[in-house]
Amino acid sequence: MKSIKVVGSRKIVLIASCLLLVLGIVFFAIRGFNLGIDFESGISDTVRIGRSNVRIEEVRGALSGVNARVQRQGQESDSTFVIRAFASDDFEKTNKEAQIVKALSDKFGEGEVQVVSSSFIGAKFSSTLITTSLVAIAVALVGILIYIWLRFQLSFSLASVLTLLHDVLILLSFIVVFRIEISSITIAAILTIIGYSINNTIVIFDRIKENIKLRMSGDLDLTIDTSINQSITRTLFSSLTTLAVVVPMGIIVLNTDIRMFSLVLSVGILLGVYSSTFVCANILRMLSLTKKRILNPMTIAEDK
Repeated sequence: MKSIKVVGSRKIVLIASCLLLVLGIVFFAIRGFNLGIDFESGISDTVRIGRSNVRIEEVRGALSGVNARVQRQGQESDSTFVIRAFASDDFEKTNKEAQIVKALSDKFGEGEVQVVSSSFIGAKFSSTLITTSLVAIAVALVGILIYIWLRFQLSFSLASVLTLLHDVLILLSFIVVFRIEISSITIAAILTIIGYSINNTIVIFDRIKENIKLRMSGDLDLTIDTSINQSITRTLFSSLTTLAVVVPMGIIVLNTDIRMFSLVLSVGILLGVYSSTFVCANILRMLSLTKKRILNPMTIAEDK
């Protein structure tokens, strides 16, 4: 495999990451997040229509006056759809469900519409879920910060946390640009990516630490490039084997939430390979040089 110039490509990496972040910020400013009912009070009804092969465009057209979001569930022949709409309380929930059933009945005929299941999330629960999700991500980052600080050095710890923040923000940019619904499933995928990405980062950090001791050299650039090239095969293989499970799951399983989980997880895994290979090492280099010293075997030994 051709040697990868990690440090030499730091300007390209910086530009690429900044462009992705700016793109996400622009789309967020224009359209905001596509929040699911987990984060907005509302209803989620699973509706089955008595006719086969009903197109989702027909359902969306019938509900154009109800301001509802429609997703297909199962195969096309099943004519089963998940319909989500805003509702602030039980009274509005009842009215909204009645509007949905009436609109679909007018389109497809009386008796052809069956509400298979219905759920409602109130405003208090949704606000609690937002707070809990943010706390979960914050706790994960702080825990990682402390663990890597104890195992390596403070510069390693800061580099890993900044890289994880980079991953989360770019993943959110992807979610905003492609209007992926943010739900508890999406948050679970983001937390999974945090754990997966830090695993790759620790492997690379271990290699950097070993090479600093073995080479007895103050050339951090050479040490970083050597360490990345020594561990890249392991990083690629572990990522590809995970994708080999996640991608087919998103294709085979017909549940919409599982497909969204698979999509976000797949993008996050690819992003993790990019960040642990290029971003994290360059952040570590920047932090080390900012402290006006190059990592060497003595400082590593002291921090052990």
